[in-house]
Amino acid sequence: METQAFESYIRNFGGNAGGYDKEEKAARAYDMAALKYWGPTTTTNFPVSDRLRQEIGIDWQLHIHQAGC
Repeated sequence: METQAFESYIRNFGGNAGGYDKEEKAARAYDMAALKYWGPTTTTNFPVSDRLRQEIGIDWQLHIHQAGC
């Protein structure tokens, strides 16, 4: 049975982004969850391409609009 030694967790998000066998995988999962939760201007562990930030920014603006913020 394989154990998951690393977890990706975001406070105030109410959830765990998963368990991972490698620290880098957990950090990358955190980055994706952080970008989705806090938007394209959040700080990440690894560089994020401008294109991905732009795509997440579009999704983030849609989320804010739908939530009525």
